[in-house]
Amino acid sequence: MGLNKEETQRPRGLGLHVKAPMINTIDIYGNTINLTNLLKEHNGVIVDFFRGTWWTYWKEHLEHEKKQFHEFEQRKIKILSIASDTVRLLKKFKEENNFPVDMISDRGAKIAKDYNVYWFAEGWGKLKVKQAVPSKFLLNKNGEIIWKYVGRDKTDRPSVSALILLIDKYLINPN
Repeated sequence: MGLNKEETQRPRGLGLHVKAPMINTIDIYGNTINLTNLLKEHNGVIVDFFRGTWWTYWKEHLEHEKKQFHEFEQRKIKILSIASDTVRLLKKFKEENNFPVDMISDRGAKIAKDYNVYWFAEGWGKLKVKQAVPSKFLLNKNGEIIWKYVGRDKTDRPSVSALILLIDKYLINPN
C-alpha cells in the first residue's frame, strides 16, 4: 500500500544526539509530568506520540507494551504516551484497557510541534486533523535523543521486544 499525498509530507522528528525539548505539563489525571525530574528518577524516558484513542494500531501496540511492561519497569524506563485527544477520551481509553503507561493530552500540539512530529493529516472525509505522526524518542538520563522512530505509515511501529533490546544496548549496557 503506497502513501497518500498527505503522508509523503510527514515531518521527520528531531535529530539524534540533540537535547530533547522540555516537557513540563500534567498527565490525564492532573499529575505533574516534568521531563527533568523523570530523567533524574529513571534510566531513560520513551516519548511516544500517537494519533489518538480511535487508532486501532495504538491500542494493539499498547496491549503489547502492557504484556511486557515489567521489562520497562525493571530497566527503570518511563513511557509517556502523547496524543491530541481530550483528557476525557484518554482517561476512558486508559482505564477501559488498563494501560500502565502515563498519558498526556496534547490538544494544542505543543509537544508534537516541539519534537517536530506535528502535521495536519486527512481524517474522515476531507477533514484535516491536527495530530502527531506516530513516533517514539528514546532519551538518556541527560535528556539526549539517542534513538528515534518515525513511522512510515499509520501501521508502522517498532516491536516491544525491539524497544527492549534498544534500551539494553543504549542505556543499560552501552559498552
